Amino acid sequence: MIFRSHHQVPEAQTCPTITALLQEWVTINRSIEFTRQVPNLGPLFATCTTPGDVVDLLDQTSYPHLDELLHSLVKTGSYLAHRILLQAFLPKLLKKALKRAWLPNSGELDDHLQDCISDFWQICANYPDTWNGHVVRHLTHTPYVPQRSITRTVPLDGQAHELPQTETAEDPGQTLTELFTIALTSGLATTEDLDLLCATYLEKNTSNVVAEQFGLTPAAVRKRCQRTKERLATITI
Repeated sequence: MIFRSHHQVPEAQTCPTITALLQEWVTINRSIEFTRQVPNLGPLFATCTTPGDVVDLLDQTSYPHLDELLHSLVKTGSYLAHRILLQAFLPKLLKKALKRAWLPNSGELDDHLQDCISDFWQICANYPDTWNGHVVRHLTHTPYVPQRSITRTVPLDGQAHELPQTETAEDPGQTLTELFTIALTSGLATTEDLDLLCATYLEKNTSNVVAEQFGLTPAAVRKRCQRTKERLATITI
């Protein structure tokens, strides 16, 4: 995998942002300065001697110990710790960017990848102390609202479902952004409620896939999405 090449820049590269990140990662692993910082990451990483070793350790570790390792890196707060996290999560972030780029009129893959990386970096920098579990989900799930056409119907247990829309909206993407903002500020929906909606309807995932991502049952996903849709339908824009 190109994102696990720690000492040589791979030839196969998808977009300019990936090219730059791969080159930077190899430079970091060759740097004596960054190698000396690895012990500062804490005793959980005592077996690691390079930043690449830390990424490999994360790949080899399963939940719940993985949560402990990720949380330790997030709260360390150093550039190296967060850059290691970014490298570890690049496959997930690329997949997320690809899903966004597949939407009609949604823009270029490289732009979406940069947005995903920016969101990820901001979450790392402002990670709440109360977020102790489900670190993977917290780091990778942020609501996404397409800027243009967002009319979507997706199969959910054999039936097609749509997100609430207003009949007079000239810009559906803007309307959905306003809808989500009102829902959050008024207490009608939580960030996770909107994450579930986006993962289910905008990203075209089945309830089984979303359930696995969020640590819920498929029935709970369907129920929460339905309740959130009903609350959103009460909002007038």
